[in-house]
Amino acid sequence: MLGSDAKKIEFFKEFEMWDQLRALYDSKSRWFELFALLMDIGELPAALNTILVHRIFKVVEKPTVEKVFHYTMAEFFYAWLGVIQKNPEWDNLLNEARSAGLGKLADEWKTPFNLMESFDDPNNTVTVKAFEMAEVKDFFCLFVRGDYCNCVG
Repeated sequence: MLGSDAKKIEFFKEFEMWDQLRALYDSKSRWFELFALLMDIGELPAALNTILVHRIFKVVEKPTVEKVFHYTMAEFFYAWLGVIQKNPEWDNLLNEARSAGLGKLADEWKTPFNLMESFDDPNNTVTVKAFEMAEVKDFFCLFVRGDYCNCVG
């Protein structure tokens, strides 16, 4: 009814029909366009999943992949705490990340989860010395605020 794919894309964008546009890109295996759309609409876990499952590393720069990974893990963290609802699509994302060469990043994100478990013990002093990556340490320190966490060093 809408004609060519170009006309459909134009229509979907004009009327912000993101689900339909996402389905079109998916059905046509237009993975980079799907990735770009997901980034634009803020669906970072889905964007990361697109990178990992469809192996589009060659068209997405490594710093972008890493940044999307960090933001996705921040969402995981909030879901783990019950602040936001967990998405079932996320279940296999960490394994996919490890198999795609992001194992070091995935391992670094274990630290915030482990440190949060120590918050229940009033005698336990939280330390961030175990962090190697500034992005993860900075996120954790923002989350827990300075009164719980000595984020210097």
